[in-house]
Amino acid sequence: MAHTDAEQFQRNMSWVLYGKKSRYREQSFDCNTITKGQENRMSDVTGQTFLPEAELKSLLQQGDVEEGKQLDVLLAMVEHIGTPDPVLRDKLIYTTFYRLIIEEDRLHTEVLKDLLDLSMDHLLMKGIGEEGTDSVFTRAFTTLLMALVLGRDKEDDFLSEDKIQEAADITVEYLEQEQDVRGFVEEKGWAHSVAHAADMVDELVLNPKVDQDMFPVLLKALWEKVLVSHHAYIHDEDERLLVPILQMIWQGMDEGEVITLVEKLPEMLEKQKAELEEEAYWTLFFNVKTFSKTFYMKLEDYPTLSKLRDAIDRVLKELN
Repeated sequence: MAHTDAEQFQRNMSWVLYGKKSRYREQSFDCNTITKGQENRMSDVTGQTFLPEAELKSLLQQGDVEEGKQLDVLLAMVEHIGTPDPVLRDKLIYTTFYRLIIEEDRLHTEVLKDLLDLSMDHLLMKGIGEEGTDSVFTRAFTTLLMALVLGRDKEDDFLSEDKIQEAADITVEYLEQEQDVRGFVEEKGWAHSVAHAADMVDELVLNPKVDQDMFPVLLKALWEKVLVSHHAYIHDEDERLLVPILQMIWQGMDEGEVITLVEKLPEMLEKQKAELEEEAYWTLFFNVKTFSKTFYMKLEDYPTLSKLRDAIDRVLKELN
């Protein structure tokens, strides 16, 4: 984050964690309990520096943080959410957030609201449009953090409908603009931006505050990520994309919305064959065919979606 963003982040989070005592339940915490109830407050953290990655990694590995370090740890987890260090990013920061938010429900709802706001305002679109740079790790793991907050909202209902809609809108914007769709990156671990964004969409679809009128918009944004010609998906992106697509149908979206998109695939490929360089075309063809095959096999267990499966079958026959 830029320096000014970092200072705003510190002000936001210090207010949430160290706000008026009456806003929080009394509860002690260590690294495993950040945080639902602190009495002390910080008067000013502007200009305070974040914990360096090495110190944060050590503290998270130890699993126990002295009382005065707890805010620093949470601040640093967000600041370093996109570190190229795969152990710190995936095994420690994300895993800790998952445990605190989902498994143990340790974060106060005001903290979760600020985490969502910071994700949308400062992190999700950081470096958007870049390809092959480390900024993808920030974006990809921010979508996971957002998904965790929305997952908790399903249980505790603390986000407004407007905030949920804001999250849906920026997720669509992110999907439209994300160009770095790498899966596993050598020496740096998982980026998996498309798969992680699909997880975020799934949480949106499962949230009862999302209007079903939004489903076709989310579907289109996901579908466009299938039609990628500059990168071959080889890390199960197809399966992850299908989860929210099917979830939308289970939640009431007409399967005809998907059938229409499926039936357009052969025509789209024919058009792209004339416009793309040969390698790019065959990359697109591979992604479409792999996705279609996976979709067809997935529907084998759902006889109620036979019309959709038949449509995919017809497309696959045209592609063979």
